[in-house]
Amino acid sequence: MTMAKSEHDLANREASIEQRARASDLRRRSRDERREEDEQRQRAREQEANWPDTDHQGYVTLFAPDRESLDRFDADFRAKARAWHLRFANLRGQQLAALQTILPLGA
Repeated sequence: MTMAKSEHDLANREASIEQRARASDLRRRSRDERREEDEQRQRAREQEANWPDTDHQGYVTLFAPDRESLDRFDADFRAKARAWHLRFANLRGQQLAALQTILPLGA
């Protein structure tokens, strides 16, 4: 999702929450409504911090001359990735299956 689309979606959800809140001022909000509002506030904070709710899938391969260097590269890479709020799954021995999930379909 692009940043513009994410911001537009965020604005639409905030408007929906506000509209329902005004309509339901006479009754007490449910736990689900309060949870939705909390999640929306969290999304807004992430958006302001430039962490849009994007979902990209990719494949990263690290190369090194020896096992110790590879372990150091991996630890450094994961530390940097955490700073950008990225998640990685270790795929030892599953590289082909992972690569096939991200390749475009078609000929």
